[in-house]
Amino acid sequence: MNNRERAESIVRSVDLVLVWLAAQKFAEAVETLRTIKDHAQDIAKDLHE
Repeated sequence: MNNRERAESIVRSVDLVLVWLAAQKFAEAVETLRTIKDHAQDIAKDLHE
């Protein structure tokens, strides 16, 4: 494996890590939005009682 191939391999690896990190952050954001939605539904339910 020459230096160019090594560099391309590193770039691919870093790209995969970046995609994984972005997916993890997206999952955290979805969970936060679900929590906010649940709280908003609870508040709306309490206001209607």
